[in-house]
Formats: sequence, C-alpha cells, structure tokens
Amino acid sequence: MEFGQAILDRQEPGFSLDNDFTGRKIKFVKRRELTTVQAVPPIFSQGFKQLIESQDWRRLAKMPGVVDTFNVFHVLDDAVCENSWSSIVAALFSSNASHDLDMRALRIWLSEVGDSRFVALAKRAKSSSVSREWGTMERRRLDILVKLLDERGHLIGIIGIENKVWSGEQHNQLKDYQAALCNGFPHVPKILLFLTPDGRESDTSDVSKSCPCRRCSYKTIVSMCNKLQLSASKELRLLLSSLHDFIDLNILTTSVMKAKVKQVVRGLYQNENHRMILDAIFDNRPTLEDAFAHINKQVVEFFAQKKPKIICSLEQWPEKVASPQELQVFPEPLRKSGFSIGYLLRSKTHRPFIGDSFTILIAAWCESAAARRRIQNLNAHLPKRAAHDFKNWSSWELIWEGDTYELKNLGGNDSRNLSRMLVKTMRKTYEPLKLAISKV
Repeated sequence: MEFGQAILDRQEPGFSLDNDFTGRKIKFVKRRELTTVQAVPPIFSQGFKQLIESQDWRRLAKMPGVVDTFNVFHVLDDAVCENSWSSIVAALFSSNASHDLDMRALRIWLSEVGDSRFVALAKRAKSSSVSREWGTMERRRLDILVKLLDERGHLIGIIGIENKVWSGEQHNQLKDYQAALCNGFPHVPKILLFLTPDGRESDTSDVSKSCPCRRCSYKTIVSMCNKLQLSASKELRLLLSSLHDFIDLNILTTSVMKAKVKQVVRGLYQNENHRMILDAIFDNRPTLEDAFAHINKQVVEFFAQKKPKIICSLEQWPEKVASPQELQVFPEPLRKSGFSIGYLLRSKTHRPFIGDSFTILIAAWCESAAARRRIQNLNAHLPKRAAHDFKNWSSWELIWEGDTYELKNLGGNDSRNLSRMLVKTMRKTYEPLKLAISKV
C-alpha cells in the first residue's frame, strides 16, 4: 500500500470529505478491519508523489536522527522545561550559593556574552544576589534578576536574564522588562540579556540606552562550564560536566537540527503543490478528538443516571491539543478538603497514536503531604489492582490501576472500547470509593 493511501486509510468508515483538489467526495468503507479508500483523486496521488520525490524532502529524510527524532508537524515542540534551566542558571550566578564558586561563574559567563561594561562591573563587584521570577507592574515575571553588590553591599549593577529555550515571546515582553528595570533601578547600570539556544534576536525588545537588550546563546553556558571545570572540585566538576553535556546534546544540537528541519520545511511550503498536499495530510490526520468527545458523553450519561444526579467535571491534559495524554473525570462527591479523586485515562506516550495504550487509573490530586497520607489506604476498598508500573507524579497520588487498551485506528472502535472500559471501572469502584472517603 502506498503511503498516501495509508494516511487516508486511518479515516472512519462512512466518513466523507470534500476534496480540495477536484470537488469530488472521497468515501471510506470498512474492509477486513481496515478502512480503505475507494477513490483517491489522481491529483492528490500525483502531488504526494512529487512531494516525497522532491529534493527538499530527500534532504529532510537524510538528516541524521530525523526519522527517529522528528515529525515534520511537531518541529516546534518544547523539549526542555525553561523554569528548570532558569533555576540552575540562577543558582550558578549567586555568589552565596553552596557551590563554592563565589563570583567566578557569573564573571566567566559575562565575558563569554561579551558586554565589556558589565564584565568590568562584575570584576568590581564583591558579591551577587539572584532572584527568580522577578515581578513587574505589568504582571509579567522576568526569569532571573542578578544584583551586583560592592564590598559594602551597595547595588552597583543590575542584570536581567530572560531565558527562552523553545517558547516564543509574548507581545512587547522584553520591551516591558526593559521599562520595568529602568523604573525599578533608575540610578545604576542595567542590561537585559536574552538567553536562547541559538542566540536569536528578540522580536519584542526596544532600542534603549538606559537598559540595552543583548542576545546570547546557550553556547556561552557550555563554554562557562568548560572553564569552570578546570579549577572545580571533583564533585562540582561532575555537575558541570553533566550540565555541559546535557545542554550540548539536548539544547544546542537539538536547536541546530530543528533549525535545519524548519528551513527545509519552509522550502517545501514555498512550493504551492507541496503545500497543498502537506495541508491535506495535516487537516485529515487522525486524532483523539472524536474519541474523547464520545467518552465525555458516556461519562456524563453514567453519572446523570445516579440518584440524585451527580455532577462531574471533565478535563484533559495537555489542554487544547487534539490528542492529549490524559483524560480526567472528577465526580463532585469525590472532592474533599485537601484532595480531589478522579478517574484518569492516561497514556505513557506524550502524543498518543495508533499502537499506543491508555490505562484506567484512579488518582487523587493532593494539596499537601497530609492530604496524601489521608488517602493512601483507599485502594483496600477497591477491586484487585492491576500492575502497569505507574508511579505518583507531581501532586498526584496514585490509588488504583485498572485495565489497559491499545489504540487501533483512533476511530469508532477505539471510542467505544475506551468509554466501555472507563464506565465499567466507574460502575465497579464509584460506590466503594465514595463510601471509603466518607470515613477519611
């Protein structure tokens, strides 16, 4: 079967769509557990063939790691948590942290950034104080604020750092930071440093003599780690080496690869025929939207039949994505002070697709450690628990694991089987669970 045929095969039986190229209708019929296309418009087949035989597509396919690592439609996916990296950088730049680096990390980094004025200020400073998530009057939060202090603890300079690993800038974001630094620290030198994997220019900064904005890349962090290792203790050297290698592999290398992929994809989209084919594939890709809509309907009907009628809230995570990793059902009677117990359909895959699995879980979102302790023995009141090696995560306390279902086609069968699995579990566990938490 040709790849173009396989893409279309994932549609639901009986589903039809107006074809953008010919105005004809494509009819999908079920045959031998697969959905096959009775008529593929010739212009689509020809266009798809031209796409995969184009020079840009071949370049894309030959890039090392692209087949295993990248999906052409997921190029902008976030790979690293920016808050975590901001916390690591902030700790290194604080002279009072327990790393015994004093001002060396900050001084070396500023020399790598290359702003001579602040290189001199950092040499003059005797200590540094670092704040995370510094708030502005516009209700924004600057990632890192570094205060340079002299031997008397007097402020002699301000360094603002906005860290963007993969996410984009908000409207006027850096311009607002520059204004906030000027208003907050009017009598000392100040600078805003825009830290990104590739050292890209900011789209939202302002030309300001009072608080200039300077771009810098994560290469400056890698170089700083290299230089610090030369005189670091064995324990600190291990940390710096790990930091260097992780940034080099997961931020810099990935950034370069993504930039190359984006460049090639941009080239593909400049060809009108290629763009038409790619858009058709993207618009008709199978997702979990219909399946989750069906599940939501079944869940609401299940609880509506209870006497008295039970209100439940339904959420998904991540929000506003077509194929979320998790569907959450929170019956109102299972909400108590300090915790909320919910039924979760959860996948171990970030973007579930055909061949991935969902497991039914009962878990509690807890506000505190005390709340966690209150619900830890609730599973004793439930049917025998399956074992799928799920662990507690974030503020969630896992109570019970149930059946697992593997996605077959993201169509009607998956919708029905997932909803049946969830409703079956709720039918067996809701009343025992309600009774158990009434005694907590």
